[in-house]
Amino acid sequence: MKSQKRKYKKQELICYNGNKRITALPIFELTTPAPTLIYAHGYGYNMEPYPMKLLAEQGIATYSFDFCGGSANSRSEGTPKEMSVMTEITDLNAVIDTIKPQNFVDEKNLFLCGLSQGGFVSTVTAANRCSEIRGLILLCPAYVIQDMFKNRFKQKELILDTFNFSHMTLSRKYVEDIWDNDVYEIMKSYTRDVLIFHGDADNMVPLHYSKRATTTFSSVELVVLPGAGHILTMDDEEKVVRMTLDFIKERLGSF
Repeated sequence: MKSQKRKYKKQELICYNGNKRITALPIFELTTPAPTLIYAHGYGYNMEPYPMKLLAEQGIATYSFDFCGGSANSRSEGTPKEMSVMTEITDLNAVIDTIKPQNFVDEKNLFLCGLSQGGFVSTVTAANRCSEIRGLILLCPAYVIQDMFKNRFKQKELILDTFNFSHMTLSRKYVEDIWDNDVYEIMKSYTRDVLIFHGDADNMVPLHYSKRATTTFSSVELVVLPGAGHILTMDDEEKVVRMTLDFIKERLGSF
């Protein structure tokens, strides 16, 4: 992380998923085609938590955005009642389709990074676009989602039309969309390299969900962060960014 900083510029890039506008912070864009990382935030959050600028300084073009309805204060269009993991997958696909043709993007070196629910979304998206996604970086991926809501509602017909979960009001759609989607079966289709970070004190998504992923992905490294909870702290940030940068650079041009 001490190498010479690269020059980059900020550029706003707007995406649409159908008629819904996806809002992003200015993209960190390199002046020539560069490996590119797209960051998918977690449930109830926005695009800011991941330190994109640090990667841009090291030559990685980066892009972060708000999912439609992904939080109560999302700057993208849509509401939490309209949102589910599956709608977020369509958002991420729309972002990828917008990013790939940009002249600053080396489309052969396109990486996805997802936090929590964004990690689930990134996993499914990468599995469906394996030939396009060079590598996958996951931060405490929320593979617990299906178990969590099956335990809450027990049977599909008992799902409420609307209900509160973690400061947001969701609809039946959120649970129905995840009910029959086994992420561990889906991830088998992603045969390229995966890097997972997970705290051993995560009470929201227990570590064993990521440990199971290490037996399911075909090529994966799990980095356990001692004492870390569900959302990474500043204490973990430097290590995560450094290892993410190393992960990307080790894979450039090797297909």
